[in-house]
Amino acid sequence: MGFFSAIGSFVSGAISAVGRCIGGAIKTAVGSLSHIARTAGGALGGIFGKAAGLLSRAASIVAGPLGPIVTQIIIEVAARVIERIAQELGIIDKDDKVEEVGYRLEEAGALDDNGQLKHPEWKRPEDFDNLHDYYAYLKQMVPDESIDYGKMKQNRLRYVAVGTAGLSEGWSQRMGIAITDSFILAIGRANLRQGEITAIVNAFKGLGFSSVELEAFLRGNGLSISELNRIREAIISSYQALYPDKTADDIRLRIQEWRRAVCDDAAVGEQYKDWIQDIQNQADQGLAPEDIDFHYEPAYTKDMK
Repeated sequence: MGFFSAIGSFVSGAISAVGRCIGGAIKTAVGSLSHIARTAGGALGGIFGKAAGLLSRAASIVAGPLGPIVTQIIIEVAARVIERIAQELGIIDKDDKVEEVGYRLEEAGALDDNGQLKHPEWKRPEDFDNLHDYYAYLKQMVPDESIDYGKMKQNRLRYVAVGTAGLSEGWSQRMGIAITDSFILAIGRANLRQGEITAIVNAFKGLGFSSVELEAFLRGNGLSISELNRIREAIISSYQALYPDKTADDIRLRIQEWRRAVCDDAAVGEQYKDWIQDIQNQADQGLAPEDIDFHYEPAYTKDMK
């Protein structure tokens, strides 16, 4: 059975309501973040623009009541692994959370009633050498005790998207290669493990790419056969450097799984059907959308760091 016939036809009214709520929040967030991006400008505006793009592109994946829920799962998966990468690279501290990063960034870009920056006197990312130093500054301007955790809970997806966009920019600076929004979405769509992400980034950087164009590679867009083969071999080599127990055939099969998830929207839902079922169970128990736990972790995400 396909994803929609196996899961979609049994969607309850409760999870449909959750989907509508998330869908409305996504639409509102995209418009608001896009407006902040234009007003803030510079690197800060770029972060908000990237967050709006992430939500907008992810929201186009699956139609119907489950679409917004799958969108949130994709963003949550990408955010979780990018948070870990940022912690290990020292961009944020070990106890920092991606949604807190998003909350502080949004406060830095907040607009007043006249549509102007609420904190024009605050320093901007351009005033610092890296995101680590800028975020340390934001933690002084927005200390833990001033965070409205109730507001964060109600707007979790928005803050997670902004935090993910911000951390990916810090990651780009640290690695010397652009982390595109298409790559971030590929992380969520294909449920890429942290080690796999490292292998992919190393492969593209080693080949001299200015950005990680995983989606273009998997879809075959704008690349010649020789370029596709060169990228594939670089990924295999980089992957085996981290996981020497994996054969080239093992990795080729894994690349095929990535390709299916990135190229086939229904495959994304298939991959996360247990997670979706868990969310449906929570909705059927009467939990409000903001109280539903999106941290469910399928067993297959635990086998590779």
